[in-house]
Amino acid sequence: EGILLSFGGQTALNCGVELFESGILEKYNVKVLGTPVQAIKDTEDRELFVKKLDEIDVKTIKSEAVETTEQALAAAERLGYPVIVRAAYALGGLGSGFCDNADELVALTEKAFSFSPQVLVEKSLNLGVRIASEEDPTFDFYTSRLGIRYSDIVPFYENMISKKKKFKLKMLHFFINTGMRDTAYYWNELAKCVGVYCDLKLICPELDSLNIGGGFPIKNSLASDFDYEYMAEEIISQIKSMCNARGVAEPNIFTEFGSFTVGESGATIFQILDMKQQNDRERWYMIDSSFMVTLPDTWGIKQKFILLPINKWNDKYQRVFLGGLTCDSQDYYNADAHANAIYLPMIEDKDEPLYIGFFHTGAYQESISGYGGIQHCLQPAPKHIIIDKDENGDYSTKLFSKEQTYKSMLKILGY
Repeated sequence: EGILLSFGGQTALNCGVELFESGILEKYNVKVLGTPVQAIKDTEDRELFVKKLDEIDVKTIKSEAVETTEQALAAAERLGYPVIVRAAYALGGLGSGFCDNADELVALTEKAFSFSPQVLVEKSLNLGVRIASEEDPTFDFYTSRLGIRYSDIVPFYENMISKKKKFKLKMLHFFINTGMRDTAYYWNELAKCVGVYCDLKLICPELDSLNIGGGFPIKNSLASDFDYEYMAEEIISQIKSMCNARGVAEPNIFTEFGSFTVGESGATIFQILDMKQQNDRERWYMIDSSFMVTLPDTWGIKQKFILLPINKWNDKYQRVFLGGLTCDSQDYYNADAHANAIYLPMIEDKDEPLYIGFFHTGAYQESISGYGGIQHCLQPAPKHIIIDKDENGDYSTKLFSKEQTYKSMLKILGY
């Protein structure tokens, strides 16, 4: 006598496994044809299935198999919400679903345990989709290389995400390279973004968040008058207005403040070694380091910073160029934004060196070779000092790193 379990649906599978484990099939010498019972158990039992996948190095989502609601709650705490509940020995995902909190987990597991002896609590995968926005007209390319084009996002969700039960689309990510600025270009792109969000929300109810990237601009001039409060309020107002017009619930809004968050945390100070007069117009102030090494954004992306003399404020000023010590012709502070003019105190008293400071340099200043590595033309990494202010307003300084020595550089090079 023989039976085929694989043709009978979930009831046949459950009955067949029970008959096998209770010894009934062996007692009456009934053979299981086709798919063996152990294979059925390995795929129906959530814990065994994960172990089998691990044996063949197939990556799986972190999960725990449990047999009571209390165990499920403990597993969810270890994994972190949201989680997915998957009932074992259940047809078509019966008793399975997403849980964002303990109350939802209790309700779902109690239902699952009413017909299944085991439940798998699995870390949920919430997804976000980034929009490939159209770049500012001044850029060298038209569409961002990152993300999915506006017109492709809804089809992408319908074809690639909605059919995957393990995944849930929660966030749409909008990023503009120029940052949040009060320009017709920015408002036009934001409107297109919110339009796509509304289109998605109508077919994807779990979508509830909008991430606005790009960040506020950093103050790189003492004359900066950017109205941060106005921009924040206007962005929120426009999102609300467009969603209300479409009859769509307003999203949770996340943002990335970008360089604005950390820019003001850093400053870079140089000593002017001397002045070099190259012709009747060009006076070069040579710093004791390299812009390409210590402030790579000045030549890499032509970033401007607030530049002030540290001392000699009351001395006479003259127009100068600022140059670094490497052999590269690009190692200078590009001052086009200042009409090719930088005015700094004249160097008349050689006994008192002139120091200059670049302020708001706390973002994006990583050098290509890494901290303390080998820099361009063997320029040493500068000394790093942390300046802190306590609750009483008193300042303190702490040496974070000494200036790089020639010995440490030679050691890196193998000498």
